[in-house]
Amino acid sequence: MDTLISKHYDALTAGEIAEYTGISESTFTRNKDELLDLEMVEEIDGESGATRYTINEDNEVVKTLVRFHIDLSEHAERILDTTSSDRRDLVATLAQQSLKRTADSSADERDDARDLSPEVVSRVRSSS
Repeated sequence: MDTLISKHYDALTAGEIAEYTGISESTFTRNKDELLDLEMVEEIDGESGATRYTINEDNEVVKTLVRFHIDLSEHAERILDTTSSDRRDLVATLAQQSLKRTADSSADERDDARDLSPEVVSRVRSSS
């Protein structure tokens, strides 16, 4: 769900979801029916014939997850200010990995308000 939310509601193939999340395509395929049954994800027939998946923006759980992502982004600096230095190092490492995955997987560079900015990562590293 995080991948579909952070990809700006783009419809993604099972392969793209697997690539962005670091899970195997077969793992996603095995588990997608549960998300479809819960109506959190929708299947879309792609132009190239590949089935694509997107979040169901009308689902209440999805709405809550989207609000959480937005709130977390808005409060990231305050959260980092109150976190111990060893935890900040871990958060910075994970944020850098996330940013690298996003940059590697996104041909069109769009701003993502839900990702930590490089400035926040730099600030976390320098405050350790």
